Amino acid sequence: MSETPRLSLPEIATGQAQKHVTHNDALARLDVLVQVAIAARDLTAPPAQPAEGELHIVAAGATDGWAGQDGQIASWRDGSWTFHAPFAGLSVYVVSEAANIQFDGSGWVGLSGGVGETVARFGINAIPDDTNRLSVTSPAALFSAIGTASGGTGDMRVIVNKEATGQTASHLFQTGFSGRAEFGLTGDDDFHVKVSPDGTNWLDAITIDRMTGMVQFPAGLPGLAGGTAGREMLTADRVYYVSPTGSDSNDGLSSVAPFATIQKAIDAANSELDFAGYTVTVQLADGTYNEAVTVKPMIGMAGTNSLVIQGNATAPSNVVINATGTGFYLGGKSVAAYIKDMEITATSVCVAADGSSVNLGNIVFGSAVIHVQSTNYAFVSFVSDYSIAGSAATHLNATVAGIINCISMTVTINGTPAFSSAFVAAFANCYVRVSGNTYSGSATGTRYSISANSVVFTSGAPSTYLPGDAAGATNTGGQYL
Repeated sequence: MSETPRLSLPEIATGQAQKHVTHNDALARLDVLVQVAIAARDLTAPPAQPAEGELHIVAAGATDGWAGQDGQIASWRDGSWTFHAPFAGLSVYVVSEAANIQFDGSGWVGLSGGVGETVARFGINAIPDDTNRLSVTSPAALFSAIGTASGGTGDMRVIVNKEATGQTASHLFQTGFSGRAEFGLTGDDDFHVKVSPDGTNWLDAITIDRMTGMVQFPAGLPGLAGGTAGREMLTADRVYYVSPTGSDSNDGLSSVAPFATIQKAIDAANSELDFAGYTVTVQLADGTYNEAVTVKPMIGMAGTNSLVIQGNATAPSNVVINATGTGFYLGGKSVAAYIKDMEITATSVCVAADGSSVNLGNIVFGSAVIHVQSTNYAFVSFVSDYSIAGSAATHLNATVAGIINCISMTVTINGTPAFSSAFVAAFANCYVRVSGNTYSGSATGTRYSISANSVVFTSGAPSTYLPGDAAGATNTGGQYL
């Protein structure tokens, strides 16, 4: 007997006797496979008293009268079970679950997201994919609360959840599928508002600290450096105390409750204060600080000496900065500080000024790659005598229009430190003034290296004036004056 290709309905043959049998069989199958309403799909054995016409999807591991019929549609009629094979695309409604499901060619999958069901991907006028599993193309979208008259609470919350702190839960706004703005928990648990000119480079416009509620404007406010809204405006000079025995959970406002790190004091001044022209001093107790410090922009500074980071004026070597990387990094034209009365060693640079302003005094320079670096129009000035106790590739290094002033200082050199590149190096339109200094002690290495239209100004001192035991060199417009 021939059958229809999709529903396998029996066809009446030409001249067939008892045509009603074939016709009734076709109707019985249509009764099962059209507008399918399944009682349940979790049974592995037939129910004890099925109703006439009751349908089930046979669960895996079926037994008794359903043995070997896993995944089939079982129909109870006229006192016996018949079985129908599902085909790809067949949709049915499961009454016990209030859910629509579909056969995908190999198994039953959720369709409507009913009770206990999920939908892997869903699109409204759009094609979903493995990333955008819910896709909607529409001029607008509405989320409305269920009112109390309909059994709801009248409330409405849209929840965006992430798995861990370091991940992102946010709303992203795009132009031509290229990101331009984003808000949410982006990379941590603080709230961020970010913008982008191109979808690749992002700027934090606003951040809200989850612990304190403090609002920060990292990119700044009109006419101001970046910082925190609602900051304290100083009415007198402020001192933050730091000690290796302190704690960064302290307020740092007294020597009995000091911070543990210099960076904490810098961060507090950056995020919490408007200097209002007053001076903030970060006072370091004796001890060793194993940290690399980034000096940040401050609001309301009156000049370079408005932020003072100081150690022990009488015994500077009692306060040691031992940095992996750069001891003090000052980046940006709005960054300035006066660093004094301490010993600094570093695996990279002791003090690096990048477009900023720095005063240095009573420093003991230990071992480093570079003791002092000035780059990108930074201005570094020595304001009191200092010492050199460790070797470096370069003592004073200026690059890309950097400026260093070291005038009429007494520079005490302990031991015989070696400078493998040059005691003073200047490259690319830099100016280093080292006139009128007294160098006590000796060093080895090249005295100076000046190139690319840079100048080292000594007020006419002889070529042997700077410490070292090898002649200096000038090239490509460099001048030793």
